[in-house]
Amino acid sequence: KFYKTQFLDNLSGFNILWGQLLSVTTFTLTFFLNQSYSLWRVCYGYSRRLQGRLNDLNMTLAAHATRIEPKIRENGDDNVNGSANGLGANGDSSSSPAAAA
Repeated sequence: KFYKTQFLDNLSGFNILWGQLLSVTTFTLTFFLNQSYSLWRVCYGYSRRLQGRLNDLNMTLAAHATRIEPKIRENGDDNVNGSANGLGANGDSSSSPAAAA
């Protein structure tokens, strides 16, 4: 016959082991979590610095870019679709100014 007291007596050894391993487990988790966070902060700092340098480069390029005015055609069309034949992006004339007339 299995008694509750005998079961609790068997678990007392586990309770001692748990108490001894609890501090080791807590230290290990805290140490490695701190190391992971430190590495993440370093990588985050590098990525933000790189983002800033790329932004500086883009701003420099945008400031020194040559602006080209669109050429006005003889019929007054400034070629807003970017196509030379007056066709729309799909190849049809639905978005061309001539189709609207």
